[in-house]
Amino acid sequence: MTWARKTNETDIELDFALHGTGNYNIQTPIPFFTHMLEQFAKHGRFNLTLSVTGDDPHHIIEDVGILLGQAFSESLTDKTGIERFADSLIPMDETLIQIAVDISGRSYLGYEVNYPTAITSGFETEWARDFWMAFLQNAKLTLHIRSLSGFNTHHMLEAVFKGTAITLRRALKITGTDLPTTKGVL
Repeated sequence: MTWARKTNETDIELDFALHGTGNYNIQTPIPFFTHMLEQFAKHGRFNLTLSVTGDDPHHIIEDVGILLGQAFSESLTDKTGIERFADSLIPMDETLIQIAVDISGRSYLGYEVNYPTAITSGFETEWARDFWMAFLQNAKLTLHIRSLSGFNTHHMLEAVFKGTAITLRRALKITGTDLPTTKGVL
């Protein structure tokens, strides 16, 4: 399915499949962000085709988060049988990142990652938090990300994107036949 977002600051088009094989074709003007989205698609087994232009890296990253979150939410029309909750510990060399997710219909971000440097590969580390905030507000998820160890900013960011994708994939796994809530609605 295709989603688009066009503002005075960005022009984005994406195709997204929640239950895919990890195929991706991602074009952004921010090489490190492109790399992170490739990791997200591959490790979440989401199919993602993305083309984006824009006037500023912050606007691009935030708007991609908004649109990808909308695509995620709209693709998850039936939550019957999903595991709903998942967590992961993701190692990457010296880095260890803890991720927990609840596909709850409610947005919350707990983000406790202290990067050793403010910029890596031309990517400002605060942009990662902005991306996840935009994504989960539109995907309607609760997401906690915490660094347990790490001194390489690149490794830490990569573990965050890979880990979130893996954790989402686990939470989306069909393990039952009913809606995983006592409220009757997610």
